[in-house]
Amino acid sequence: MAIDSAKRANAGLIDVHHHVVPPFYLSEYGDRIASSRGGLISPAWLEWTPEKALQAMDRYGIELAVISLSTPASGSAIRSARVTPPAAAMNIVLI
Repeated sequence: MAIDSAKRANAGLIDVHHHVVPPFYLSEYGDRIASSRGGLISPAWLEWTPEKALQAMDRYGIELAVISLSTPASGSAIRSARVTPPAAAMNIVLI
């Protein structure tokens, strides 16, 4: 019941910092992600799927999410040619 009432109270929320960590991205950049987090990778990232992300959004009344890739798709990686393949693959995952 608590989740249902929280969902009603928060209906229409927008998550402006929603991390997306698809398996291909974690496989390619897992070592860099872990090194940016003290050697750890969030268990939620290891189990991430679009379906689980949508379920969590529904559970908490989030209507829209502005997605962001976790490190290393920020900072210097953004300015390099290495970002194009993961960005293109992300478009495929999310369509």
